Amino acid sequence: MLSLSISGRLRAGFAVMLSLIAGLAAVSWNLADAAHDGIDRAMAGTDVAADAQTVDRNLLVLRHEVNALVTAGKDGNSASVAQVRAALSRNLNELEQHEHDTPDMAALKTALTAYNAALDKMLALADGVDEAPPAASGEDDRVRLGELTEALARAGNAAAMAAERIRRHNDEEAASIVTATQTEIEQVSRLVVATVVVATLLALAVAAVLARSIVRPLRLMTHAMGDLARGNLFVDIPSWQRRDEIGALAEAMAVFKENGLGLEKLRRDQEAAKLRAQEERTQVLAEMVRVFEHNVGGVLSQMGAATEQLRGVASTMTAQAGEVGNHADTVANVAAETNAGIQTVAAAAEQLASSVREITRQVSEAARIAGAAVEQMSVVSGTAAELADAAAGIGAVIGLISDIAAQTNLLALNATIEAARAGEAGKGFAVVAGEVKSLAAQTARATNDISGKVRHIQGAAAGMGGALDGIRRTIHDISGITQGIAAAIEEQDAATAEIARTVEHVAHGAQEVTASIAVVGDATAGTARTAGDVLSAANDLTDNSSRLNAAVDDFLGVVRAA
Repeated sequence: MLSLSISGRLRAGFAVMLSLIAGLAAVSWNLADAAHDGIDRAMAGTDVAADAQTVDRNLLVLRHEVNALVTAGKDGNSASVAQVRAALSRNLNELEQHEHDTPDMAALKTALTAYNAALDKMLALADGVDEAPPAASGEDDRVRLGELTEALARAGNAAAMAAERIRRHNDEEAASIVTATQTEIEQVSRLVVATVVVATLLALAVAAVLARSIVRPLRLMTHAMGDLARGNLFVDIPSWQRRDEIGALAEAMAVFKENGLGLEKLRRDQEAAKLRAQEERTQVLAEMVRVFEHNVGGVLSQMGAATEQLRGVASTMTAQAGEVGNHADTVANVAAETNAGIQTVAAAAEQLASSVREITRQVSEAARIAGAAVEQMSVVSGTAAELADAAAGIGAVIGLISDIAAQTNLLALNATIEAARAGEAGKGFAVVAGEVKSLAAQTARATNDISGKVRHIQGAAAGMGGALDGIRRTIHDISGITQGIAAAIEEQDAATAEIARTVEHVAHGAQEVTASIAVVGDATAGTARTAGDVLSAANDLTDNSSRLNAAVDDFLGVVRAA
């Protein structure tokens, strides 16, 4: 029985019930047919008995009318005798339609024929006796009339007895038929009652078997579904070994359970991976920020100090060049002081050259750190790309879950259709199918929500990648600016070397100051221009240092915010 499907069991149960109903209908049909046949035969016998009784009654009336006519003579009612004879003839014809070719019917017809013949003779003789004069009527006629009267009486008695036998025979036959029909009806009634009892017991047995094989497993399946709906993914799935629709539903629930366990494991793994990735990212960013802030902050501090020193030197050179230009006419008188000043300028030029070389080294270090920051940003961008790929993989898994939910929904729809076909017996199954369908819809909605969050993660990863690309470009720009600063500082180094050579030349030609005052004036003007260039370069370096400091602060703010 368990190997049959639910529809097969229902069809088998209904087939048994229909077979019992068909058997009961056949028995009832045979009973009705037999009763109808018995009633027809009993009614036919009753009609024959009634016709025979009518013949007997009319014969009695005829005999009475004949006696009255014979007694009264011409004063009798011959018309009444004729009417009774006609009625008797009709009764005999009707009786012959139901009763023919029987000894009693032949005896009745013979007796009535003899009666009618004797009656005709007697009526004719009676008319002759009445019409003859008393002298003419003889004793022979009266004797003949008496004989005819006796013959008429004998024929009438014979006819009456034959009619009575016909009536009695048909009454007895009708009573026998009624008795037999009643006996048959009682027997068939007992058979029908027994059949109804057996059919009822068998129907109850079929209903019990169907209820045990369908309702109880469905109840267990409903409890298991409730546990799954409440999040108990370790509930045992009942009836999975069955080969019917309940077994198919159990297999679908097992798949849903396995998918739920897989989703739960995937969710835990994703949360753990997300926490690990977030911790690693936080640590990497914190370390990068710390290293970058330490290195770049030191470079910027040194660059600011060197810039201020360069500005001071440039300002001093400018002031000194102005003073030399203003007092060129007194150079000859203060040659010694000029020589000392030139020595001071030489020392300052040497210090300036040393500062320029230090600035060059610090700027190179800043360029190297900027390159390292670009490489670190590339690594972080790769990590963001891996995060986006992981989110895409999660989207694929969610798509698979959506497909499973759609298939579960399709199975629930098919189960609903089968339950609708089963009618009243399938209502419970329809409720289960509706709950499965509702669970499939909830799963689909949950996967849609997860898909939205995954898309949000992908968008955030893409935005993070864009921000990191912007930071990388900013660092690259800073590196370019640093290289420009290095080039400017190299020019300053060359200018400083030129200043040193000029100062040395002035020191060696201090004794020729008076003769070379014009040359000194030109050299002083060149020195003033060079000092102005140095001051302008120092101001540019200060501005670039400020912008670099602001860019670094923005970069650190973005990284800390990420």
